[in-house]
Amino acid sequence: MTGGYMAPRIALVTPASLRRQNGDSLRPLRQALGLWANNYRNFVVYTPEPAPDLPFDQRLVRVTGPARIIHPFDTSEYCIVHAHQNAGLFLDGRIWMDVHGLATLESRLAWRRFPWSLRALLFMGFSQWAVSRQLSRAERVICASVSIEANLRHEYPHVRRTDVIRNCVDPDQWDRLPGELPVVAVIGGFTSRWGRAAFKMALRVAELTPGVSFKFIGAVSASQQGDTSSISGISLTGEVGDEAYIDALSECSVILLPYPAWCSGGGCRQKLMQAAAMRLAI
Repeated sequence: MTGGYMAPRIALVTPASLRRQNGDSLRPLRQALGLWANNYRNFVVYTPEPAPDLPFDQRLVRVTGPARIIHPFDTSEYCIVHAHQNAGLFLDGRIWMDVHGLATLESRLAWRRFPWSLRALLFMGFSQWAVSRQLSRAERVICASVSIEANLRHEYPHVRRTDVIRNCVDPDQWDRLPGELPVVAVIGGFTSRWGRAAFKMALRVAELTPGVSFKFIGAVSASQQGDTSSISGISLTGEVGDEAYIDALSECSVILLPYPAWCSGGGCRQKLMQAAAMRLAI
């Protein structure tokens, strides 16, 4: 409170765990840390897995299914509910929607790649329904890039007010230069739908380039770990935190970002900026 004024109470809602270092958790985490660093305290983060080491208030929320549907909770104490992705699907109150990627576009591309897949068809149908419902209720839409905003307005010409808040990196974190060894970094995680496809593509590149070392950075499954056993020059870091991620990249000289044709990005922009900040060849 300053001069008798109480800042409005805000809820940040995400279907992602703040413990995991991935694109879904990065944006809400950075927003919360930004509010905290600027002495804004009147907010709560709702997440399926609170992280006790973080300084701000967190509350547990239940998430169901592969679409990570958040169970409704009482939002009456909040002036604004800032919902990430489909987190505000069944929530009441003033909803601001934070869009990291357009699910309708991604699901349609996946269905075109796998036209006989019932899962791909159901995912496309659910995405169309969910995004339409979200946009009809959100009084403001925050897009993570200009391209996301352009795709959103192309798909939904009558969408309400949109703003672009770009992902960014702190250059002070990325001041280490790569070594001289020709080590190729491949950034995951590799257990998601697009991550599994990217892993197979990168593995094929590694098979075709003997003598070049590859460092796969990010979570892998047990079966993926077994797939690398017959290929020399591959190292796996597993899931890593921020500092270990920077250390791993600092040992590489090239970054390989393989994406299947039906994937519309999968966090590519953030990885491109991080690679550029470290002067890696891309």
